[in-house]
Amino acid sequence: MEKTENVKTQSIGKILTHLVLDVGLLVSFILLNHMRSTGKSLHEILGTAIGAMILIHLILHWKMILGYFKRIFKSHQYLPILRLIVNSVLLVCLFAIIITGLMMSRSLLPSLGIQVGRAGREIEMLHKMITRYTIYVLGLHLILQWRWYLLVIKRLFINPVASLMGKRQNKEIA
Repeated sequence: MEKTENVKTQSIGKILTHLVLDVGLLVSFILLNHMRSTGKSLHEILGTAIGAMILIHLILHWKMILGYFKRIFKSHQYLPILRLIVNSVLLVCLFAIIITGLMMSRSLLPSLGIQVGRAGREIEMLHKMITRYTIYVLGLHLILQWRWYLLVIKRLFINPVASLMGKRQNKEIA
């Protein structure tokens, strides 16, 4: 099932859940890229939490993910293939960031009693490099989903406002 078709048939609550999770992921990613604004400890906590948010995101979008595979094998459209590739690369990049981040943990894991060896400068450089590339992949992911975001905004915000305006106009005319 196409993600844009889901917007028309899904409940407002489900769509809002998807949107809040997506916005939460984006805001968390932005905050994580500005460690000075979060500090090292919060950076590590947010970095780990984003992993859980990604898993929830995948579970909530599982039908859509399966739909990509069905469309790829049924028709030879390029957009579902491109989305699948971009989303797969994004998933690998995000988990590589989380894993390298955990390898460098100085506050979160030790506070849980988990001792990690001293990660070398190479791990830190890899963590930063993957993060830089992930920013571009994330941008491409968002661009490929623009229709869904427009439909959600229309359904959640524009349509209700328009219907309120229409009802007020009808009452004024009568």
